[in-house]
Amino acid sequence: MVFRVGGSTTENGLKETSKWPAKMEKSNQSKVVSLKDVNCLENLVVAYNTVFLMSSIFLVYIASTAHELFSDINRLLSPSLLLPVVGVFVILLAGVGYVGIAKQSSTLISIYTQLLLFIFALEVAAGLGILSYRSEICAMISNKMKKSINAYPTDPFLANTVDYVQLELRCCGVTSYDDWRNVLDDKKFTECSESDVNIILPDSCCRKMSNSTVQINRRGCINVLNLLLHKSSLLLSLAVLTISTIQILGAYFSFTLASNLRKLKIQSCTPFYNPTVQQQRRNK
Repeated sequence: MVFRVGGSTTENGLKETSKWPAKMEKSNQSKVVSLKDVNCLENLVVAYNTVFLMSSIFLVYIASTAHELFSDINRLLSPSLLLPVVGVFVILLAGVGYVGIAKQSSTLISIYTQLLLFIFALEVAAGLGILSYRSEICAMISNKMKKSINAYPTDPFLANTVDYVQLELRCCGVTSYDDWRNVLDDKKFTECSESDVNIILPDSCCRKMSNSTVQINRRGCINVLNLLLHKSSLLLSLAVLTISTIQILGAYFSFTLASNLRKLKIQSCTPFYNPTVQQQRRNK
């Protein structure tokens, strides 16, 4: 009897066909995933997830502390609660990663990877948005502060807010001290005045010098803020790049772990991958 195997004819077809499993076994040896590889990846993902979790807790702590310390500025700028919300979301995401590793669930780890990439995209978009819309941010702050200055005589809370900003930044008004013209009347007169400035200014616009004289802070607050934003742009870019790189590494580790877990499950139920079956075939 003649058999045709792989395009060649042989009379010993049965013996030739018996080599097929061996060839498939040899071709699949390079794809075999060991339990040691999986454990190594699990340790890497756990270490990354721990750092990820600690940074998220720190983010929530910083957000809550900043909210208490700068509650006056919060009234002026009306910021959103995005920072603590992101922190809580990342904590929940870290929990998904831990559960997926504990259960060796490739599905949960895949979800964890996809959410990591989603956060990465949001962070990059937010960083680019801050850099791109810096002038719009300054314009928004400028409008808010102008309204706050106009409400200074009638709203004590906003008055404290404006005073706090001007004292901390050593500035006066939005673009200059001239923004205070016709805002304060004689009853609000303060000791903060100079001979060449015929404007009634709040005490927060001035600083006392060593010789007991008073000097006006002639820079506008928006100019100081714009300078600070300009200086922090490079630091912001480096921070976004560093965090994004770390998250990409974490996503790569978790993706590889999920892939290897799937392969490990396939190996456990496939004869060509099963080490016990392979050893029995070699002994025959």
